[in-house]
Amino acid sequence: MPPVFRPVVTDCKGERRAISTVARRLDTLGALTRGQRQTGGQNLFRPGDNLESDMAKEALGQWYRLLHHGKLASVTMEAFQAMTGLKLIDEHGHLLERLPPIQRWLNRLLALRIAVQNAIFEEYMGLIQARADAAREAGTLDVGVETIRAEKIVTLADQCLRRDPRTGAETRLLHLELHLKPRVTGWDRLMRIWGRGEDIAMLRNTRSHKVALSVPSWSITDEEGQVIPMRELIRPIGTRRITLEQLAQSHWQAVDPDPFQQTWIEQAAEADAVSEIETIHVATGLLLPVWHKLPQEDVRVWRIDDGADTCAATTTMAG
Repeated sequence: MPPVFRPVVTDCKGERRAISTVARRLDTLGALTRGQRQTGGQNLFRPGDNLESDMAKEALGQWYRLLHHGKLASVTMEAFQAMTGLKLIDEHGHLLERLPPIQRWLNRLLALRIAVQNAIFEEYMGLIQARADAAREAGTLDVGVETIRAEKIVTLADQCLRRDPRTGAETRLLHLELHLKPRVTGWDRLMRIWGRGEDIAMLRNTRSHKVALSVPSWSITDEEGQVIPMRELIRPIGTRRITLEQLAQSHWQAVDPDPFQQTWIEQAAEADAVSEIETIHVATGLLLPVWHKLPQEDVRVWRIDDGADTCAATTTMAG
């Protein structure tokens, strides 16, 4: 059996500094993750756990601006500067052009009282999560190598784009038809994870008649510094994050446990019996010489696995 790693932290948010270091190194040291940046796929860390990423640095800049405008509930500008010793404004009260980098900001937070640490981190992590959610919806969130497991792979076209004159290595463009089986969450697994969870609700959509389990999710912070509570809707074949306001205005309604369980089992069985067909274009082989010629949008790095053979490639979804 391979070893199982479980990062353990307390409710002190300052410990996220150590988790961030691990997440960043797993992002950069491929040898620790089987030669790939697939930390998200291994369910160890979320994209927002690397507090030294470009997304995290951008969120810190927004946090500084919100602090300067007095829109944060966790701390004021005067109190923050006094507690951390960081200088953020000039003699005219304007925000400095060169603000403390993320590493210094994180280190100074470790010296604060736990309650203040937690309050600041909740707002800051909410800013990161809002950016991660937006990037995920736009299809631009970088999660490293993603694995697609297909029941069958059919090659519709295979074209050689380039052959290296010295080594003979080829760059090929494949048009593939993937027969995919959806990942279905059965009732037993759902109960193992959430059966004893707190603050959960069993819901059914009055329009589509689909069922979902509503569970707590991490909040986001909007551009005005307001913390927005979120919920996650877990369905037999997927999940979706939604604000409490959106949930209240939707067609989701509470349902009793017995009909919820029966409907969940039925919908999971229906989903398990269905296969989807998706077509994609794949650039594979020697990629570095043509990397700059690949499309700039919606390009992902995928490992495609049919159970018998595996193809690692840079891919772009067919339009």
